[in-house]
Amino acid sequence: MQQRKSCDAFELLRLNGDGRSCAHAENRVESQARIRFAVAKALTQGRIGFHYQPVVRADNPKFPAFHEMLARMYSPDGNTLPAGAFLPLVEDGPLGRIIDRLALSQALKALAENPRLRLSINVSPNSMGDEEWLNILAAASRGSNVCGRLILEITENAAAQNADQMIDFMGYVRQSGCAFALDDFGAGVTG
Repeated sequence: MQQRKSCDAFELLRLNGDGRSCAHAENRVESQARIRFAVAKALTQGRIGFHYQPVVRADNPKFPAFHEMLARMYSPDGNTLPAGAFLPLVEDGPLGRIIDRLALSQALKALAENPRLRLSINVSPNSMGDEEWLNILAAASRGSNVCGRLILEITENAAAQNADQMIDFMGYVRQSGCAFALDDFGAGVTG
């Protein structure tokens, strides 16, 4: 008689309706754990960085209205991973908050060094209430004009799911001098 391999906790993952095997669920969880570990290691080794992507004006595509700061993870072998390859697996946890704090700190530093620069950064819903993140922003808004050139973006979906927190956050952002923007506006209803 062949004995079926037990997967207890992983069995729960299989209940999401995809009908895939326990082995597939185990592989997926192991892969996600490896990515989370790689992100944590990259953070400790200073291999999380940011790329500035120009956002151009429709009436003058040669003129960037501002730059969006996007996370990148650099592997030890020199490869670069875009945020989409790792951020979805960590953004809701402590690693996501660390990356958000790093992004805010790096953006504020870049703005202080270049008075002609205007940057936008993405903010996760978890960071809207993160005391350390808010303290970084508050410190920058005292005695400096860098916050006037910072745009804080949150996805439309996250804003709708966290409406009360969003209203409080927007009030705080206005006091700091930052602009506020909805990212992926309309994407949730057009798909």
